Amino acid sequence: MRTTVDFHPSENDISVIQMLAEKEKGMRFSLYHNWDIAKGYYKEGHFSVLKLNSRPIGYSAWREYDNEYVKIEFIWIDSFYKKKGFGQEFQIQLSKYFQKFGYAVIVVSCASNEGDKLSKRMGFIPCEHEYCDNNNDRYLPLNPYQTATFISDTTAVPLRFPKR
Repeated sequence: MRTTVDFHPSENDISVIQMLAEKEKGMRFSLYHNWDIAKGYYKEGHFSVLKLNSRPIGYSAWREYDNEYVKIEFIWIDSFYKKKGFGQEFQIQLSKYFQKFGYAVIVVSCASNEGDKLSKRMGFIPCEHEYCDNNNDRYLPLNPYQTATFISDTTAVPLRFPKR
């Protein structure tokens, strides 16, 4: 089985993802998907689709802040593929993509216990920062050699954002 992340998905990919997510609506751990907002990110080029053997199984959508860091607003995987390592692989591929374009930090808001546990395993740190909207936000520094300051619950973490 081969996973890929498509950072230029087709409208058909988006339709498949929307259908999969709607299928889970009302299930015990289903998440609310605001498709109007998600499609706005798609139009801005801030949308990716996780594929397994070329078949869409998940998606992410994000915002940029001053070309310095990104906040993942939505990240979701079809429940059939959860707890099989696909979420971790998705996070790794997203991190590589954002790092390649010079972002210093990824911020993610964990809407589920599963997402919170995964973000902790991936090294995301609880944060208090002007762009951290709630207590579930975590961040991941992508370049340990940059400096500036994010304040977490217990420590000041030095980070410098790159100029682009």
